[in-house]
Amino acid sequence: MKRPVIGAPNDYSKSMSRSYLPRDADRVLVEMLEDHAAVLVVGPRAAGKTTSCEQHARTVIRLGDKAVADAFRAGPAAILSEREEPILVDEWQEVPASLQAIKIAVDTNPGRGRFLVTGSVRGDIDTPTWPGTGRLVRLPMYGLTEREVEGRVGHRSWLNSVLSGEPVPPHRSKADVRGAMPFRDRADVARTENASPTDGRRPTRN
Repeated sequence: MKRPVIGAPNDYSKSMSRSYLPRDADRVLVEMLEDHAAVLVVGPRAAGKTTSCEQHARTVIRLGDKAVADAFRAGPAAILSEREEPILVDEWQEVPASLQAIKIAVDTNPGRGRFLVTGSVRGDIDTPTWPGTGRLVRLPMYGLTEREVEGRVGHRSWLNSVLSGEPVPPHRSKADVRGAMPFRDRADVARTENASPTDGRRPTRN
């Protein structure tokens, strides 16, 4: 039987590849890794936690894979010690003992930027006896913002410009016309609403 690959090497040199949409959280994540041994990225499912963390990890352990989880469960501390850091432990809740292994690793060597941890459930992370207390620093992450989708990460946001007193143009979200709406913009809507019955478009409303 073929043994599962536990902690496949991640091509760190290809971080922030062209296919990856940079997130506002990336900068914060880098800063947290520079200051702490382990970072726990929390947030709703499908928020992009794993994809973002992969950009900063040299090893990825996907505990959502049952074969990997079973093999990891047999000796998490030893496996972590043998992998290149930073190590991303994805879906930690599949093997709760992974947190205890990270705790031991951090207590033994509190060096910075060692672990990234993600999961889709909160579990018992708010209890005083949770193994991550004092070891894992939390970073909340949510779904893509409009600014991230449009590739404007790093630019001053419209709201920040307003609060700083800078002159700003009227904000008009592309989300207003994105989706199933079959018009390019509101001008198209106006033209269609005022079209005559004979030009093949919708008649004028009375």
